[in-house]
Amino acid sequence: MITSRSVGTVLIIAGTLMLTGCFGDTTPPDQEQEPATIVKTIEELQGAEVELAPDETLGIDTQGQDPVVYDAMILDGSIASYSPSREGSEIRITAVAPGTTEVLLGDPDGTVDEVSFTLIVTD
Repeated sequence: MITSRSVGTVLIIAGTLMLTGCFGDTTPPDQEQEPATIVKTIEELQGAEVELAPDETLGIDTQGQDPVVYDAMILDGSIASYSPSREGSEIRITAVAPGTTEVLLGDPDGTVDEVSFTLIVTD
């Protein structure tokens, strides 16, 4: 026997299902893939121009030298950020916003040759 109570329950469930359909899929989207990483050796960078898109990362291979001795100076920190890597022999510079900036790699003690290059972050 169908009662008014069971009809009301069916209508509430049907209404809920219809509203859920109106608002689309509420499951979170899959994680986006990691940004592409471009790797250059420290020698390749001297005087070079490197192009990255925002959120891409430039990996700088120190060719076996300890990356701890290197420090980076990015003239315009709104365009890129530096994160020293303490694993392996790679330094990382991440593009933040479109623009052009100079990057200088070296160390305060002068134990490694300074390397400078231009970083261009495109739209």
